Amino acid sequence: MHIVYVIAPGGGPEAYVKTLLPWLEQQGHHVSIVYTVRSARQVHAFPPHIRTEFASAGPLHYYL
Repeated sequence: MHIVYVIAPGGGPEAYVKTLLPWLEQQGHHVSIVYTVRSARQVHAFPPHIRTEFASAGPLHYYL
């Protein structure tokens, strides 16, 4: 299974994914990360084989 996490950098959600990542890979899953930031210069600490992308979050969450 391919699991994609959409998270902001830093904080609890990123720590959760980093903690869970080795177990998911042992089970045969592929993991990708989408950071909700504008800048692609964000530093992350995931292994190089983990695909990371950057997508800016729009203002839609203010209306929901």
